[in-house]
Amino acid sequence: MWSSLKGRFIARQMDTIAANVYRDLELRLRRQDAGLPKEEPMKQGISLTVNNAANINLGSQVGMINAAVNVISQQGQSEVATAIRELGEAIVRSGAMQDHQKQEALQVIADIAKQAESKLEGRSSGTLKALIAGFPAIIGLAADVTTLWDKYAPVIRAFFGI
Repeated sequence: MWSSLKGRFIARQMDTIAANVYRDLELRLRRQDAGLPKEEPMKQGISLTVNNAANINLGSQVGMINAAVNVISQQGQSEVATAIRELGEAIVRSGAMQDHQKQEALQVIADIAKQAESKLEGRSSGTLKALIAGFPAIIGLAADVTTLWDKYAPVIRAFFGI
């Protein structure tokens, strides 16, 4: 039984590493496509850390958010990048949310971030409206996240023209 648990833990770690490698490669390709120089250091390097092994499944979502925030920031949209980054960090830190709520909330933030880094014609307004409208139900009564959502929802809505 112990070796089975250890094996699953190692498998999760490997999945996290693979997600981070994928994120880094995707970021490099997006930088290249955007015409940014390869040697330019990342602006506003963002790094969320998940300290609890039970929360290891949040790693790939956090990685997607980090990559998207860096791209959004490099596109000059620092206010939206800050909103997404701070919401992601608040979700990870929240003690009022269950793990499944955190996972769902981070997925919504990751999806919003992906839409924000996309070109205007590649965005799905229906998807965005649904994500933004449904987010408060996911975060429930987590006061810290709700407070930030109340602060940043108008910024996110204005950015997407919703």
